[in-house]
Amino acid sequence: LLGVGGGLVMVPLMVRGLRLPVHLAIRLSTLAVCASAISASVVLVQDGRTRILPALVLGGGAAIAARWSAARLQKVPEAWLLTLLQLLCGLLALDSGRRALALVLQG
Repeated sequence: LLGVGGGLVMVPLMVRGLRLPVHLAIRLSTLAVCASAISASVVLVQDGRTRILPALVLGGGAAIAARWSAARLQKVPEAWLLTLLQLLCGLLALDSGRRALALVLQG
């Protein structure tokens, strides 16, 4: 539920609603997503609904990528971050619309 979508919801809410700087909002959103992923992972492991090795490989890769991008976040101008977030939201909206139209045409 959180993941990319949560970041796309939380970041604008923190920037506009709480008047936080974009860089801080992205950091806080990342922390919230990390916390939710950890708790979901614990439940999935306890229920036996996951495979540990692929999860560790994917999680390790994501952790390395997150660390790399976090180290460079401050170097990206705020205006670029806002534009990239808006572009990503637009692309996701177009994709969702395309999928919805395909479902309507099938049914």
